[in-house]
Amino acid sequence: MEKLVDRNTICLVGSAPGFPHGVVDDIPGICKIAKKAGGIPVHVDNCLGWFFLFQVCGFVLSMINDAKLVDTPFDFQVEGVTSISCDLHKQIGSPKGVSAILYRDLAMRRYQFYSYVDWSGGLYATATFKGSGNGGLWAAAWANLVFHGYDSIQQKSIRLQKGCEKLCAKLSKIDDVQILGNPVAVAVAFRFKDSDKHTYALAEALKQIGHWQV
Repeated sequence: MEKLVDRNTICLVGSAPGFPHGVVDDIPGICKIAKKAGGIPVHVDNCLGWFFLFQVCGFVLSMINDAKLVDTPFDFQVEGVTSISCDLHKQIGSPKGVSAILYRDLAMRRYQFYSYVDWSGGLYATATFKGSGNGGLWAAAWANLVFHGYDSIQQKSIRLQKGCEKLCAKLSKIDDVQILGNPVAVAVAFRFKDSDKHTYALAEALKQIGHWQV
């Protein structure tokens, strides 16, 4: 990544975790590269594992500190992280299409807004590409978060992480299977070492016998 940074680089992006491998990128390392390059903004894609970062109020309570799910920090406690994206519709059943972006400060957030006055409709301003959104989705997402609560989401996060560990342990005992990367939760990527065997055939079989989404 550092070799690819030049004067045209406007942002560095890391995943926590990434899809489909379930691996958390070295966010502190990425931030060091950004700082060395003059303070380039660093965005963390936390959409798949947002529940690791679930907060009751602001960034006071962290799943990382409380549950020790991820060894390497990736949130705003890392100097250099300027924004984090989260998909609230994943894992606990909020309506599809509910995503949030968090900023370290208002100075960065103000660049998200677009406004235009030089037309017949008067002042037009929007904070998103699509201009307007369904408020009902956000109301439902809020109700869902309140219903589950911090403790419940934390316990679900721990179960997901333990399930990931169990799956990796089982797969590692199969000689013809290779786990890709070092997954921590949510997603586990693996392949057959023998090219004659097809992962998609296994996925279809698991879906039929146990509703696994592989």
